[in-house]
Amino acid sequence: MKTYILVARHLGKVSGEKIYHYNKMRYMLSLGWRVIFLSGKEETTPFDSNEHYSNLVFPALTYAPECYPRREVKKTVDDVAAAIGEPGDERCIIESDAVNRAVWGELIAKRLGAKHVVFLLQERHPYDEDIRAFLRFKYDRHELAGITVHSMNQIFADEHMEPRADAKIAACCQNSVEECEDLISDQIPKGAALTFGSIGRLDKGCVPAILKGFRAYAAAHPGEKYNLVLIGGATGRKRLRQILQEMKACDTIHTIITGYLYPIPASLLRNIDVFVSTAGSATVSYRFHRPTVIVHPSTGEPCGVLGLGESGAKTMYDPLPDTSLEACIESALAHADEINYVYNGYEDYTQRMNIEFARQLSIAETAAQKEYYDEARLMKIRTTHIKGHTVHWLVGHTIGAAGLNRFVSAYKIVRREGR
Repeated sequence: MKTYILVARHLGKVSGEKIYHYNKMRYMLSLGWRVIFLSGKEETTPFDSNEHYSNLVFPALTYAPECYPRREVKKTVDDVAAAIGEPGDERCIIESDAVNRAVWGELIAKRLGAKHVVFLLQERHPYDEDIRAFLRFKYDRHELAGITVHSMNQIFADEHMEPRADAKIAACCQNSVEECEDLISDQIPKGAALTFGSIGRLDKGCVPAILKGFRAYAAAHPGEKYNLVLIGGATGRKRLRQILQEMKACDTIHTIITGYLYPIPASLLRNIDVFVSTAGSATVSYRFHRPTVIVHPSTGEPCGVLGLGESGAKTMYDPLPDTSLEACIESALAHADEINYVYNGYEDYTQRMNIEFARQLSIAETAAQKEYYDEARLMKIRTTHIKGHTVHWLVGHTIGAAGLNRFVSAYKIVRREGR
């Protein structure tokens, strides 16, 4: 049977990447493929259970192979291959979603004789030369794509590069709103002048600027009361406490944090007057015909009001000069009747999503034929976005993958509770 393998962080808490993986998984199952979700951590999932896919967990996949002894890397790859089974003459495609997982994906693909595409779902790409060399190898073989037209420019630190059309994919994750039970709307106080909203993970870099923008709007309209509904969660309680403390300083805004929600109740969106979000999260409310300001994913700088004239930025990476977030909120509200909603809710989304997934499958199937990056060079690629990498390396080489995961989990708990 044809096999599609997703190498990802885990199928756990709700985020855009998890919804994308869930959508991709269901699409591939509908085509009759065997689907395997391969990750480093066991997590409960908010999505519907589906007995037709396999969820395989190998602790070493949490961090890059460079963190472990070579014998453990080899054993992990062998164990993964044994669990999956030899594909033989059947088609086998591996898709990985980040550099760490892509290194494992390349090793596993070589072991299985499978094709391997790297679809990077991140919004930022601060990579070193070892990573860029690997990704250039994948790009040259039509096996690399990002989620924006500028992803390749960031990855290769080349603003003049003109990426191919197959170097961009859509991480379809916006079908998260349904007519379902709403336990949040009754918590929203009545009588407020406006209810603000934002969708997305609360530990993203843009969140402080978004909150500052809401406070600035409230300060510019004294004497009014406001609500703020933050649809999303964060890793650990520390960040949530920080947000609530920060918003408490503005006594005219009542703040509600919903935690991770999937699906998002449609009635909740109807009770929110204006949204400020980034990336795909902004499109969730915009598709539902709610005034939505989109911001830069890292800085939170405003990029305009979705669907309002031609004043918006070209992409979410092009903030508008000399424009404040509160001014964009003001514009979204004042010109709400003029916003052009190019989507009719979610009625056409499944069709559009299936067309995009078919295109992504075509990219994977027509990619270069089973040529793999040098294994010795793969083993030198350091874990990305990890502080204290030396500590991870020492722990991983001393007590292995399971021990490293326990060490990091314990450290995070101590650090959160200590603050």
